[in-house]
Amino acid sequence: MDYGNCIPEFLGHQVTNHPIVQGSKLTPIERDTLDTPLTKKELDTSMEQANFKSAPGIDGISNKFLHKYWDFFGTALFNYATFCFERGNLAANFLSASIKLIPKKGNLESLKNWRPISLLSNMYKVISRAINNRVNRIVNRVCSRAQKGFNDSRYTQEVLINVIETIRFCNNKNISGAVVAVDMAKAFDTLSHGYLTEVFKFFNFGPNIIKWLNMLGTGRTACVILDDCSYSRNFSLGRGRAQGDNISPNTFNFGEQILIYKIELDPLIAAVWQHFQAPNFNMNIRADDFFGNESARETCKNESLADDNTTITLMDGQNMAHLRQILDNFALVSGLTCNYEKTCVLPVGPAVAGIDTAGFVQVDSIKLLGMDIKRNLDNIDETFDAIHEKIINLVSFWERFRLTLPGRISVVKNLLIPQINYLGCFLKPSDGCLEQIQQTLDRFALNGLNVAKDRRYLPPKHGGLGLFELKTFLSAQRCSWIKRAYCSPIDNWRFDLKKMAPGGDISTLRLFDVNKDENPILYNIVESFSIFHHAFTLYGKNYKKVRFF
Repeated sequence: MDYGNCIPEFLGHQVTNHPIVQGSKLTPIERDTLDTPLTKKELDTSMEQANFKSAPGIDGISNKFLHKYWDFFGTALFNYATFCFERGNLAANFLSASIKLIPKKGNLESLKNWRPISLLSNMYKVISRAINNRVNRIVNRVCSRAQKGFNDSRYTQEVLINVIETIRFCNNKNISGAVVAVDMAKAFDTLSHGYLTEVFKFFNFGPNIIKWLNMLGTGRTACVILDDCSYSRNFSLGRGRAQGDNISPNTFNFGEQILIYKIELDPLIAAVWQHFQAPNFNMNIRADDFFGNESARETCKNESLADDNTTITLMDGQNMAHLRQILDNFALVSGLTCNYEKTCVLPVGPAVAGIDTAGFVQVDSIKLLGMDIKRNLDNIDETFDAIHEKIINLVSFWERFRLTLPGRISVVKNLLIPQINYLGCFLKPSDGCLEQIQQTLDRFALNGLNVAKDRRYLPPKHGGLGLFELKTFLSAQRCSWIKRAYCSPIDNWRFDLKKMAPGGDISTLRLFDVNKDENPILYNIVESFSIFHHAFTLYGKNYKKVRFF
């Protein structure tokens, strides 16, 4: 297939020349920086970042062994990498992988319900990680605010926050909307190599970094580790990137970003928000920031976490048909296809009868990033009841080991609390629901010991056990979103918070600034921040230091 000009043809003239798309391309300085020759120092840094507890690679060499004798291996590996770059390809042992199939859910007799994980050479991964460190410098420039996966500036929960806020917007404004949870088939394994090369060129990557990315990602072979620990014969990998390779997540995100831009900026897919909100020109968003050209709700149709692609549009037959056409065309261009039998549409707002969903499955609820979402958002306690059941099952498992008190407290903090914190850091269950979970945690930790409540939650240095009081702990976790939004308004919910704040200063937000019915998640966040602010003012007589204007 001839991939030349495939991306502009897929996006169309209007989207290709949109300021957001053009602004995502690398500047000449960024391009030249990525294109500089690989240095020994970059390999040294990569070696220090390795996981020294990981298993040995396909060649039997562990990271711990490599690190111990790096003085001998480092220079040799640098000379090898430099030679390979000049030659244009890596040696066969660096391009081979052993694939272990990990069962997913569903019928395990079907091959599509197994996930391939690649066992690679750790020496190869030192080189791959060094190149990926370069790419990490510009990933937030290339990938839009909709893509939350594999970066250190955005968070998984932001997908859920934006989706829930949009659903409530539809319900309040009587907008018939649709949340389309797109299921991509074998996402990391099917992107075409030729397509990815065109993606790199489209985003203005230089010839040297493109050469590195293609050397690391193409011409690969693999074999499968069978149940009896034997190996299948080698076969060529004509598509995708090796799962387990450092560079794979970023290259996948670059490839899918083209689809995100098409969905977000194509006028034939209607936006729920309709962009009726007047811009606030006193927001002080610097143009040189990452997302400086996409920080004021210019886009609102897509929320993605790697291959978990969620589109929010109007519940209309033409929108559904056009989204289906975009997904079909993207599959032809990139090789990344959609599982239509698993792609679900959740109608929100006023019901509309007789809508042709273009083959997408219409449902009453969707499971998005581990959370069940219903159209009326009335199942928050049900969500935490399910988490409670999971905690009870984990408690039953750990009770077998007859752990000491410190051991049980460690299990609570490191294994049980994270089950709640993932959603509890922005959702707010009822006090009754939270109290039931608290009792389960305390009962397991104390194991019959009689300890007063005020001592359970005190730090050990103050004579307590150091357990967490869930209500206070989760409230503190919600405050962290205020800091993230204050430091950088790079997403829609952050922009909304900033717009609600007097003068755009998020630190001045109080509960009366947010409407609970219109912005349920933002209300939870600001409520927790208001509690913190009041307590902080009183703590250590801080009120004496307050300046009045």
